[in-house]
Amino acid sequence: MPGMKVTVPTSGWTIYEDHPGEFNLASPPGRLAGTNIHFWLDPYVSTPDDKPILMVGRTPAALIAWLRSNPDFVVSAPVRQRIAHGIKAASVDLDVSAAAPRSDPGCPGPCLDYFVWPRFGFVYGTGQGEPIRLFFATLGTNVKRHTFVISIDTPNADVFAAVVPIAEKIIDSVRLPATISAG
Repeated sequence: MPGMKVTVPTSGWTIYEDHPGEFNLASPPGRLAGTNIHFWLDPYVSTPDDKPILMVGRTPAALIAWLRSNPDFVVSAPVRQRIAHGIKAASVDLDVSAAAPRSDPGCPGPCLDYFVWPRFGFVYGTGQGEPIRLFFATLGTNVKRHTFVISIDTPNADVFAAVVPIAEKIIDSVRLPATISAG
């Protein structure tokens, strides 16, 4: 998102990706290692083989409802809060269910992709025991509306507990441009 600004509270955070469709910060080495904070616009939910499910809406409510209704995920009830200096958002914590199918032989447990951006050719998912916090907000108005999604992606529950307060400060620091675009 051209014009988005974010401040990190400690040194060591690095820009891992910065291209149309995604901005991604990687944590410093040490106790928070393996954490990424992703910022996206307008994801589709996906099939297990990374195809967009066009019947599911792309609003925050539709994305959350789909995640919560999918038995492959364990998803908390949404929490209403404000992010990025006052933007109304809903957050959920997500993990992959132990009953989910094993889709990636490289994962120690079930790993599932659940968001896809066909325009940019990338997918996003997580593995069991790698909890994430997702934030969903609506940006813009009328025809120029976007769904803004932020993910705090961690390698395990211990890192998740340690990084969430730090990551939420980073998310609070976000300043968005007056006009939102995915590039």
